[in-house]
Amino acid sequence: RRQRQMCIRDRDGAEKVGYLSDGMIKFLGSNGLWGYMNKYGDVVIEPIYSRASFFSENLATVGLKNFDNNKIEYGIIDKSGSQKLKVSSRYDFIGHFSDGLAVFRKDGEWGYLNRRGKEVIRSFDWKEAFPFFDGYATVKGFDNEFGLINKKGKLIINTRERIPISLYNNVYVYYDLRRYRRGFMNKRRKSKSLPEFNELVPLLSKGAWAKNGTISVSYTHLRAHETRED
Repeated sequence: RRQRQMCIRDRDGAEKVGYLSDGMIKFLGSNGLWGYMNKYGDVVIEPIYSRASFFSENLATVGLKNFDNNKIEYGIIDKSGSQKLKVSSRYDFIGHFSDGLAVFRKDGEWGYLNRRGKEVIRSFDWKEAFPFFDGYATVKGFDNEFGLINKKGKLIINTRERIPISLYNNVYVYYDLRRYRRGFMNKRRKSKSLPEFNELVPLLSKGAWAKNGTISVSYTHLRAHETRED
């Protein structure tokens, strides 16, 4: 979902504003804490939080600083400000919601929370985990290589890729260490294009952009149809 940056002019007490997302805008109050306003600039959640994500899927992750240990404690709120997951020291980090799940980290373990705050995926085998999109999420192994999991936490692609996996239209960009080039591969790790590009963006729709040296190539359904000199 596209986020739009808003400029709330002459809003008393708003030092900084974020993006309009899910009908809400986070803002930094004059007290140095974060709250939320609606698209009309009306404050709907007072600035009381040390950390605040943008709203997505009607939920946001917030954090409060514990001054006893100088650490941030995380929780989840809805648009009324009610805590759906109570702010506590249980988690070292909670990300924003995407595809119904939010990344969490605690005591060296990474995983995912559902909208009720229940841990549905957990693993000590990952160095980092990334948001879900269309049923899949990238995870990073301790070898600093990337893999792909489904919503059951099963590895669809083992942690062997050199760059994060962004699966769009059933293909992702991979990096070939032998050629030092990028190409497209499907989730079965079958090559869909030769690794011949210095730069390559994900196949977001029917087309993608690639670059090899000074030549730019437009792709449609993984077939080059236009080239031009930069």
